[in-house]
Amino acid sequence: MFPDFNFYSSTLLFLSLQGLLFALLLFKRYFNNKNQIDLLLALILTFTCYNQVSYCLGFLGWYDTYRFTKVNYFFLNVHILLSPLIFLYVRLITKPHIRFSKNDLVHFIPFVILFVIKAWIYISDSSAADFNRLQNGELVSNFQWTLLDPVVFITTVVQMSVYMFLSFNMLKEFREKIRQYFSNSYKLELNWLYAFTIIYSLLFLYHITESIIDGFFADLHWTQEWYYYLLSGIALIYIGIKGYFIDLSELKNLDAQSYIEDIGSTNAESANTSQILDQVKAEDMDRIKSYMVLEKPYLDPKLTLVTLARKLQMSREQLSHIINTGFERKFNTYVNQYRIEEFKSLVSQDKHKELSILGLAYECGFNSKATFNRAFRNEVHMPPSSYIKIIDIQ
Repeated sequence: MFPDFNFYSSTLLFLSLQGLLFALLLFKRYFNNKNQIDLLLALILTFTCYNQVSYCLGFLGWYDTYRFTKVNYFFLNVHILLSPLIFLYVRLITKPHIRFSKNDLVHFIPFVILFVIKAWIYISDSSAADFNRLQNGELVSNFQWTLLDPVVFITTVVQMSVYMFLSFNMLKEFREKIRQYFSNSYKLELNWLYAFTIIYSLLFLYHITESIIDGFFADLHWTQEWYYYLLSGIALIYIGIKGYFIDLSELKNLDAQSYIEDIGSTNAESANTSQILDQVKAEDMDRIKSYMVLEKPYLDPKLTLVTLARKLQMSREQLSHIINTGFERKFNTYVNQYRIEEFKSLVSQDKHKELSILGLAYECGFNSKATFNRAFRNEVHMPPSSYIKIIDIQ
């Protein structure tokens, strides 16, 4: 009997409705603010929810109650649509200067082709005299299952692999550039977006593995396949919460386009410094070191490559080249080494008995516990708490 609210159906229904709620909230925010990021994530959540419908209906008893239902004609392999949406979503966040445009519609050609074929299958089968007495028409049995579905599966595997590779590559490049420009980069490194991409990649691998087992080795029962949709539903909640509540305003308000451009890009600034970049001068390195020691600009948690370059009356490219080549460090690791030395100095003065470790970290210019812990471990090769214990013993 439909609806049958059992454990399997109720769990999927609850998770899917929660995911759909976040999708609606994102759609609403998009119509208010016209932010393409909200639109793309809303579409990702919507089609992920759509992917849940078939099994949700099955566990609710739809197929047992309505034996000759035609609802299956309206289900498509949404992975062929999700992969370009995920790619474009990651690109829109990591490369905000590249907006979604009509040219990007080319990414959805495979889905459009599949949609047209599925529409043709339904129209053709529905014209048969015995269509209402069958659950699946002739084209579903003799064309879709035998030819179309394998082609779509292979296309989806190739497409998803390519788009996920491109997405991870963009995230890696973005993280490197952020570390090159910001002294406190952890909050801007989009670790949640990494998690988002990893989640969809793992779900896709799970789905592929399950499909191969079901197609070549053993027929999986609905209750065995349920776990994929359970994990997908949980992912909906996580992604919905993160995507809706994460504040991206700091990325939108970056001081200059140069924050996300290649350091070696040619512009008016680099034209004036091309000769300087040929070699790193010792006096320039000494000048930077003296300024860092005497003026302590690293105590400002908002210090960036651009602001430090202005203070030193250097170009951004010149300062970056000196730090990367002369000091053999990225900008954020170079600045954080001074902050760590400041932390050590405060500990030697027993300031850790007055302030917590995090309090000391803030005093030294760090803006988060995660940034401080990572920088300290990379520099000192031990957690800050262990370092303080060693100092106290001495």
